Amino acid sequence: MLPQRQNAFTSQSTPNPSIVSQPTCGTGPTQAFTLIEVIAALVLMAGLLVSCLTALSSYQVALANASQRSEAIKIADRLLTAWHASSDGLPSVVVGTLPAPSEWSYQTRWVKTQALCEVPVAVMRLEIFRTSTRSDSRREMVKPVVAVSYVRPLQKRRTRNALPPLGG
Repeated sequence: MLPQRQNAFTSQSTPNPSIVSQPTCGTGPTQAFTLIEVIAALVLMAGLLVSCLTALSSYQVALANASQRSEAIKIADRLLTAWHASSDGLPSVVVGTLPAPSEWSYQTRWVKTQALCEVPVAVMRLEIFRTSTRSDSRREMVKPVVAVSYVRPLQKRRTRNALPPLGG
């Protein structure tokens, strides 16, 4: 005897209890995140977003500082080249601003006197500043953006009682 064929409307056996107890939605049992897991993920994402924005801000400040420093180095190079080419040579102590509408100013100052190859020289420092115009129209120099040291020969000073060299 052939076994009787079952269709969807007839059933010979009782339903399997393991299949009945599982929720059946779609193709199989579903898994979902709990509310705690969702909140933890949001907190993690918020922390990541804040750290990325903080890093971006600090990188933008570093880029602006590097750009400003590069511009100051170019200014120092132009000043030293112009002074070296002039008949007066490198200056001793000066303070000045670059032609308008520049926000840059400079100053040179004496650092020390030393012998270089047994020749007395003055070690000078050229400092380039970015000046900020305050509300009361005074220019204020703050910390130098770049400083370059250079040497200049000491001027031989003649005293009043010095005699001219003989034989000549």
